[in-house]
Amino acid sequence: MRSLTLELGCVLLAAVSLGAAATGSPWPDATPSPSTPAAKATPVTKERALEIARKKLAETKPEASFEILEKKTVEKPFGWVFFYQPKAAATDPMAVVPGAGPLVVHRADGTTAFLSSSVPPHVAIEEYEKAWAKRAGAR
Repeated sequence: MRSLTLELGCVLLAAVSLGAAATGSPWPDATPSPSTPAAKATPVTKERALEIARKKLAETKPEASFEILEKKTVEKPFGWVFFYQPKAAATDPMAVVPGAGPLVVHRADGTTAFLSSSVPPHVAIEEYEKAWAKRAGAR
């Protein structure tokens, strides 16, 4: 099991690297904050990050009507990790959307990235934080 977890962690790191190589962005599918141009990026607050996360989820799959599970939000040096589910999942377990990995909103500029759902959330967050720290140290 540990071997599988390590292999999946390597896949996650490879995806982060490939995302950077393909898009020029340091994060896979990172998107600029709609109200903060990259050239004038200013740090976002947790409240603003929550707004950005809600908007991103609404754009990603509007028919799912996602709600953010605010009590599960994880704060990290790079920003916030938001967990979410379709509103219907509160009463109907079959409404859960497979593959809906946690959503990161970066503190520095409000960009977003979805984490892998192929590993437990704590592993995905840990690997993402390591990749972020490595990139931040390289600047």
